[in-house]
Amino acid sequence: MTTEEYKKAADFWKAKECKEMPLEQLKPIVEEFLRSSAVCALATGTCDYVRYTPLEYSYHDVQFWIFTEGGEKFIALEKNKNVSLAVFEKIRTSVS
Repeated sequence: MTTEEYKKAADFWKAKECKEMPLEQLKPIVEEFLRSSAVCALATGTCDYVRYTPLEYSYHDVQFWIFTEGGEKFIALEKNKNVSLAVFEKIRTSVS
């Protein structure tokens, strides 16, 4: 990809029209979603080292409690406390 194509891809969502929901309406919906799941994906990184790890979590009092036995994610966490955390919607299965 060219530099221009990377920029266009990076700016894709900035050009989209969006509607805002008031925080007092949005917050309970987001918190219920976070409480209804138990698996997250944690991305850590430092320099050219990046680690992506699926983990179990619990969400209480506006905080994530992550359960882990350790692992290589701590290589990056020691040097860089900035992380990315993703929680995905559960897969819905339909029964016929």
